[in-house]
Amino acid sequence: MVQVDIFSEDDPDPMISKVNEKYKKLTKQERKDLGIHKKVSIIKNTDDGEKEHVANMFLTVSLDGAKKKIKDQIFIFSIIQLAQVVLVSFIIWMIFKTLVSRHLSHMAKFAEEMDLNDLSGDGLSLGRSKGIKDDELDDLVFSFNDMRNNLKEAHEALSDYAVNLENKVEERTKEIEAEKHKVANLLNNMRQAVFSINNKKEVVSPVSAFSESVFGEKIEGTDIFNTIYKDLDKTTEAYAQLNSALGTVFGEDELQYDLMEDYFIRKSKYKDPISKNDKTLQFTYNPMFNQNEELDKLMFIVEDITELEKLAAEKAEKDKEIAAINQIASNKIDDVKAFILGAHTYIEDSYGPLREYRDDHKKASNLGEVFRNLHTLKGNSRIFSLSTISSATHIVESDLVNIIDEIKEEKTIENERVDALLAGFEDIKESIEFYLDIGKKIFSFGQADEITVSKGQIEEIKNLIEKVGDHHEEIRQATYCIKKIIFNSFLEECGKFKKMVIEIAGKLEKKAELNVSGADIFLENQKLDLIADALTHILRNSIDHGIEGIDTRKERQKTEHGTISIATKDVDNTFEIVITDDGNGIDGDRVMNSAVKKGALEKAKADAMSDEEKVNLIFLPNLSTADSVSEVSGRGVGMDVVKSNIEKIGGKIKVTSKLGHGTTFKISFPSAA
Repeated sequence: MVQVDIFSEDDPDPMISKVNEKYKKLTKQERKDLGIHKKVSIIKNTDDGEKEHVANMFLTVSLDGAKKKIKDQIFIFSIIQLAQVVLVSFIIWMIFKTLVSRHLSHMAKFAEEMDLNDLSGDGLSLGRSKGIKDDELDDLVFSFNDMRNNLKEAHEALSDYAVNLENKVEERTKEIEAEKHKVANLLNNMRQAVFSINNKKEVVSPVSAFSESVFGEKIEGTDIFNTIYKDLDKTTEAYAQLNSALGTVFGEDELQYDLMEDYFIRKSKYKDPISKNDKTLQFTYNPMFNQNEELDKLMFIVEDITELEKLAAEKAEKDKEIAAINQIASNKIDDVKAFILGAHTYIEDSYGPLREYRDDHKKASNLGEVFRNLHTLKGNSRIFSLSTISSATHIVESDLVNIIDEIKEEKTIENERVDALLAGFEDIKESIEFYLDIGKKIFSFGQADEITVSKGQIEEIKNLIEKVGDHHEEIRQATYCIKKIIFNSFLEECGKFKKMVIEIAGKLEKKAELNVSGADIFLENQKLDLIADALTHILRNSIDHGIEGIDTRKERQKTEHGTISIATKDVDNTFEIVITDDGNGIDGDRVMNSAVKKGALEKAKADAMSDEEKVNLIFLPNLSTADSVSEVSGRGVGMDVVKSNIEKIGGKIKVTSKLGHGTTFKISFPSAA
């Protein structure tokens, strides 16, 4: 206790104040700071049972005693804990010494006394009683004994090896020699030249025996550019790249080799020094790296593929012939025969205008005739699916178009380009001859004016003529039969156009079909060819410019498939062929504006034209309203060719069209042969 003060109610001075002698020298505040200061109320019980507050007692208590007591208890606890730690440590030490340390010492002593030269006798044993399961010491003993047994086996093997070293070396030498012999036999039995070169580009051994057969001489020790690559053209870039690549890869890592590998020649020609025959050699390269991962040698595997290439070429030629046979056979033989036999006329008719232009560039107008010949030849060859002719013709046609466009731009045309065109015509001629040879060998093609008459047809004519008299119907039938023999059926000719319509529509991502109807008419070859060519151009333009795309047709509430119809009539010694489509129709104003723009029509005359006259302007030469050029149309040629062909047979052509609904072409010409 430090201090006690008692204050009565409403009295500021204490009634009683007691201070511990030990703390009297301290101020009142300092005494409060020594410990706990607490206020206690003094209550008096009155006679009537009420409680009356009479005074307040303020107590100030020091913590020194509590602190001293706590310190004493901590000291005693620490002494007890220290005693426990010492006791537990002693117990653990005794257990370790008894159960572990003694056995480890035994193991160390056993290992120290073990004689590596004599590992016989028993292994390590701790002499412990066997427990329920093995512990870590047991595992250690097992491992130690395994190691001892392995050392014993190794010691025995080394002893045996030392005793029999000479014999084993001899046996191993024989094995190596046998392996080398196998490798040599393998190399010598391969039908390939196998060898390696060093950084000096010299051939080093081993070299397969077949190498001499490939190169016609021994190559070991030679410089590869004097033997293997001796027939390469030293002025070419490929030769320079090969020489450079081989000069930079040796002594370098795999990355450098990978960068240079593409410059190694994979195939080359080689002249055998003995037989003087040309060979085709194929090269394969395999890098050989040393222990520093640097290229040390380069292995070559060389094959003579001369015969393989010859067989491949023969196979390609056979495949080409088979494809040609299938192309011819997919058509009516008489039709395709007539086309192939007459196709050379397109070539012959083009030579003159081309040569005239080459000699005199002022005669450029003649090139239009050449172009029409090519365009017609290409179109007809595609009708019969004769791809070799159409491909060759398309190349020459494209070159000619470029020349014509440059002439219009008043650019100078070198004669070398004209010579190239003439050479291209020779290629077309060869493709025609190719089909002609197939036709003669397989389909018995003869001359253009030959016809094939079956026995049944002759009998039919004979029987009908015997009945001639007043029976005019029989005469008519006889005439019909004769026409079938001498002339060609137009309706049968139209059959080939159905396939063409589908294919062209497919290329343009459209759908279209061709319907053919009407009276059959018979025409000689020349007329039929001209009519067929005219139809080709009309049908192309109908699909390209007339028939709409699938989405557009749906929007216009039309069927997905556009329909093109060919109808024939034979009236009053006149043949009529009407071609109708249900496409977009022809925009007469657009055709007229194009003609005026290109100078083919005067503006004043154009303004006075009727709608029908505007539409018929499509027959003007070099007039096209197409936005782009394609293989189908758009070069400003076609309709003028159609009109020209029809006029050649004394006929006329007329077109009518309703924008948004379709177009109709009407061809009429005399039926007299």
